[in-house]
Amino acid sequence: MPQSALTAGPALPGEAALTAARIDAILDARTRSLATRGTAPETQPTRSLLVCRTGAETVGLPLDGVAEVFPFRPCTPVPGAPASLVGLTGRGGILVSVVDLAVALGTAPAPPEDAAGHVVTLRRDGPRIGLRVDRVLSVTEAVVESLAGRAPETG
Repeated sequence: MPQSALTAGPALPGEAALTAARIDAILDARTRSLATRGTAPETQPTRSLLVCRTGAETVGLPLDGVAEVFPFRPCTPVPGAPASLVGLTGRGGILVSVVDLAVALGTAPAPPEDAAGHVVTLRRDGPRIGLRVDRVLSVTEAVVESLAGRAPETG
């Protein structure tokens, strides 16, 4: 049957854009997709983080470095201490130095003494240190990126 005798149906939207090169590219992409189906995806190392809000910043603290979290309560001030050191408090018979994380990072002025918040006590040898944050938000997993090979940031 001669080709001129075939009746062509209505043109589909975008049909004119399907050139031979475009069809080959679609088939190649589909072939690559099918070839990788069933293989395990590449895994990247992750780290558990305790996500906190402090001042205008949201920060992630490594969960394995956190000993405990408790509600902030007024502390005993330390004369002559830096502005970021809120003071000292006791927790389970242990003295904890409470540092306001937002002030230490330089992102916010010191909040009033009666402000609510949380203290994140760090797991470490030596004197116990707690970081005062406005709010503990969640625990999440984050992908660990290697700093090797990255260009240093200029600022």
